Amino acid sequence: MEIWDIYDEQNQLTGETISRNAVHSLQKGQFHACVNALLIDEQGNILTQQRALTKEVNPGSWDLFTGGSLLTKETPEQGIAREVAEELGVTRLEFHYFGYEMRPDIKSIMHYFSAKIPQTSIKHLNLQESEVAQIAWVSFEEANALAKSNPFDWNWLQKMTSTKPLKL
Repeated sequence: MEIWDIYDEQNQLTGETISRNAVHSLQKGQFHACVNALLIDEQGNILTQQRALTKEVNPGSWDLFTGGSLLTKETPEQGIAREVAEELGVTRLEFHYFGYEMRPDIKSIMHYFSAKIPQTSIKHLNLQESEVAQIAWVSFEEANALAKSNPFDWNWLQKMTSTKPLKL
């Protein structure tokens, strides 16, 4: 059972926690934190992943970002490293932070990172079947077209491919 910290509207810990299966009971002004990584290969292609068909939310849909929810007491940097390792089997990446967005519509604080995946790591990807059905490498233009159906993804893709990362 995953336990998540609860944050307020200023992205500050409240000292409270919630279990994954109770996340829908978060009140107005309460959030849980998520991490997302835009993963790019040495040629500039972007990794997209199809969500497992057994996922509760958006099964089978294609995502530009790899990630998930932060566990209690986990920093965004720790969380993104854990999520990428769990879902793709890739470790020791250098993540670059681009910021966060408050999403009251889904009661989430979304932290955004990018990382380059070396060719040697691509050869050893190990997909977590409960999370990822399959992956595909796409050009920026293809990623941009995919992102247009989701305004949040589109905005972050534009920002992440046109600005420098922030210091966390």
